[in-house]
Amino acid sequence: MKNGEISWISREKPLNCSKKFEFGTRFGGVPASLLSPSVSPYMTRSTVPKRTLALVLLLIFLGGLWLIRDRLYPPQSVSARYGVIESAHADSPNAVNADQGSLSQADIRLLLVGNSHTHSQELPQRIVKLIEFANPGKRVAARTVSVGFLDDALRDPNMAQLLKEHPWNAVVLQAQKISSSGRYTHSTAEGVDLAKQARALGLPVFFYAEWGLKGSVDSTARTDRIYRDMAQASNAILIPVGLVWEEVLRQSPNLELHDFDGNHQSALGADLTALVIASTITQQPSSNFSAYTPQSASSADWKLFCEHAANPQTPTSKK
Repeated sequence: MKNGEISWISREKPLNCSKKFEFGTRFGGVPASLLSPSVSPYMTRSTVPKRTLALVLLLIFLGGLWLIRDRLYPPQSVSARYGVIESAHADSPNAVNADQGSLSQADIRLLLVGNSHTHSQELPQRIVKLIEFANPGKRVAARTVSVGFLDDALRDPNMAQLLKEHPWNAVVLQAQKISSSGRYTHSTAEGVDLAKQARALGLPVFFYAEWGLKGSVDSTARTDRIYRDMAQASNAILIPVGLVWEEVLRQSPNLELHDFDGNHQSALGADLTALVIASTITQQPSSNFSAYTPQSASSADWKLFCEHAANPQTPTSKK
């Protein structure tokens, strides 16, 4: 038999229950004496332990699951949740939960619609504090809408009224369904329609393009392309958070911008995300935030963040 096949004792020979397992050249040529202390004189052909074959089959099975994971675990819709964030005072470094009345009293009002990438690590609070820092004397408040995906927000009966509730200075949309493997395409029509509804009311709309999975070669560029196309289709503005992350990590690859799961942002990553969002929606250069004291970033990291948030590079990879 060829290398890699399992050979059994011929019944024409005296029976001996011991087997000789030898690795052929494909398996590194491990001496049989290291694998079996008792060697039958009748076992001379190269064989492979059953354990090796089982391991190979298991790896193939797991690889198949990875390829079809988007089908096995399709995106799930969830009901929208609402909240309000503001700073207690115009010069306060602390953001607190506030009631609906604070939005009416605010000078700058933000509507933040998204999933955990928008709400984790107290990102809304970080954005509010940054904008107040760059706009002394102005009171900032943010209405947060937590959804699974943008199509959930479009179907929510409260969303249309919420868009009319205040003259929002910025409507920030995030939570487009995106295939983690890149093998499947999800509809973007719902997110585009939601943006068009806000634009029809004269509201500034921004699509916040998040980062890709840690270790993935192309997920950030793919995510950016999807949101960029949505922004162009609805006359909205793109917030290229993911591209800025890539620029920063290219210069300082040891920075832990991702959280432990490789998907969400860490506290350090949230400082960078908030900077890019605040700079883009206020149309202020990131240098205006250079004197700000962030929650997690060191002074050296913050300087690096401000440098790269100013001029994110557009990916050149093909669609």
